Amino acid sequence: MSRIVVVGASAREISIDVDSYPKVDHRVEASHYRERTSGRGARQAAACARLKAQVSLISAVGTDGSERPLMEDLEEEKVHIRGVKVVRGAHTMLEVTMNLSFGGYGKVVYPGASHMLTPQQVLEQAKLFDGAQCTLLQLELKPETVLEAMRCAKRAGCLVLLDPYPPSELPDEMWGMIDVVMPNAEELARLSKKDDPDEGAQRLITWGARAVAAHLGPLGTIVYSKGSRPRSLQAFRVDTHDHSGAGDAFAAGMAVALAEGRDLEEAARFACAAGALACTRKGTIDSFPLREEVEALLKAQPRPGSFTG
Repeated sequence: MSRIVVVGASAREISIDVDSYPKVDHRVEASHYRERTSGRGARQAAACARLKAQVSLISAVGTDGSERPLMEDLEEEKVHIRGVKVVRGAHTMLEVTMNLSFGGYGKVVYPGASHMLTPQQVLEQAKLFDGAQCTLLQLELKPETVLEAMRCAKRAGCLVLLDPYPPSELPDEMWGMIDVVMPNAEELARLSKKDDPDEGAQRLITWGARAVAAHLGPLGTIVYSKGSRPRSLQAFRVDTHDHSGAGDAFAAGMAVALAEGRDLEEAARFACAAGALACTRKGTIDSFPLREEVEALLKAQPRPGSFTG
């Protein structure tokens, strides 16, 4: 079984459905309310575990009570939570998501304990990286904490995968440690300051990333690596209901496949299948596919249009 370390935020999300956003000093009534475990770190750890990886999560939660259902959810998904720091007196990261009835959403985030996870606390969990093949990170933690996690991963010989959300300017040292960066179209444009995906990806490689796997929704995925021509993979054909878990499932699929020794293109195909299946169900963690479902889709659509660009 492959071993993966996920370093990222853990949150509780309040999700409500509305017909419109509230104007200043006005009230909007929501039609539906739900609470669930969120934060890109927690979600991607759960997604990796569903794909049959052994997963350790390094994260932080508070002691406001919301950490209890969050930790229970992670344990139920078989995520190892020894590396989750409990910050006394702090609030667990909170996300408030307003889903518009006609499509799209708005989100308000209170970082809470996630921004209290320090580089030193990551360093204290350095043994979790030993024997792992991949480390999966995002940008919801403080930049210096993400950077220390990358250093720990590299010292342990792990591949470093970055889901660049929320997109922000990265220090040069960070780019030089990234084996694969996995932006969507908007993130790629914001990171590279290039509208053209090919130009944007090449810029990220120039900055130091060894490869870019740009996931473009229904347009599929384009894989870039230094010294090679772009390789395009068409999206899998599925009945789409909700995109909210697709990016996390894609990132988890890449991490699991690369940890198992697949090459970059095969890993991207596996990730595409995981992301596609997440679109067939509503929600985030609830939408993540099992390993058997991904393998079944890959068998049913072995090469849904791969070609060299």
